[in-house]
Amino acid sequence: MVFENLVAYLLDIYLSDYIENLDTKKFKVDLWSEKLTLQVPWKNIYTQSTKASIDGLFLLVVPKTEVEYDAKRDEKEQHEAKMKEVHQIEELRKEQEAQKNAKSSDKNNDTFIERMKLQVIRNLQLSIRNIHVVYEDKSAKPDRPFAFGFTLN
Repeated sequence: MVFENLVAYLLDIYLSDYIENLDTKKFKVDLWSEKLTLQVPWKNIYTQSTKASIDGLFLLVVPKTEVEYDAKRDEKEQHEAKMKEVHQIEELRKEQEAQKNAKSSDKNNDTFIERMKLQVIRNLQLSIRNIHVVYEDKSAKPDRPFAFGFTLN
């Protein structure tokens, strides 16, 4: 369960910028069913590809009008976004000061983990099979809601 929580946390970090109202508590992450596999070549991580494959991705898409508006939640999210931006600006300022104070001989300050992470991303091969997308709309015509979907194999 801890590993699934970690995956949900990472998805929240990387997807929340692109998807509104992302709620990782509603994610059903089942890593042990062999629908998500990750092959990391630890011995040759710089030369071989890291392969991630997902089998059976289900996406439910609804119009933005169907998302219930919560003013308190919205205000909290806006406050958190502003605080995050302030922290990012402060971190950027600290980094710039550190770079000014760094010696010229210490130009390459990348750590081993940063280099490894960058190389894994460069060599990442992502394979997604059996994608099912469903669009549901209850707000356009409340008396006649509709849904349609398609599957990509």
